[in-house]
Amino acid sequence: LPASLVCRTSGVFGIEARRKNFVWQVVDRLRAGDAVTAADDQILCPTPAVALAGALAGLLARGAGGIVHVVGPEALSRADFARRVARAFGFDERSVRGVATGSLGLVAARPRNTALADARLRALLGGPLPPLDEALRSLRASA
Repeated sequence: LPASLVCRTSGVFGIEARRKNFVWQVVDRLRAGDAVTAADDQILCPTPAVALAGALAGLLARGAGGIVHVVGPEALSRADFARRVARAFGFDERSVRGVATGSLGLVAARPRNTALADARLRALLGGPLPPLDEALRSLRASA
């Protein structure tokens, strides 16, 4: 029997028809001329969906088992992620304001830190997923 494989991820983004993921929410607000408010105390590893899918296929092809964190190589706050999105899509980063999660009035509780170490992924696949700025440029070009 093949080994069980459990993949954990964080902050997945990519092309999405309904534009509900964080990247598109930021882009659409900035495009409308609105400022973006994002948590500066929530940490995540932005993970491009295309790279996630490729990594999963690679792990399965190698017969990997156990727990693997399949995440982008950088851990940063949601506010910093929003700033990087703004820059990648040609908007002013100063339009993003970082605030405490508690001030956002969110209905559902959010974990403060969903960053995951990707050392095992790197060892199994021979390297990390693409850097965030590269993934965002690619997303912008394909949108």
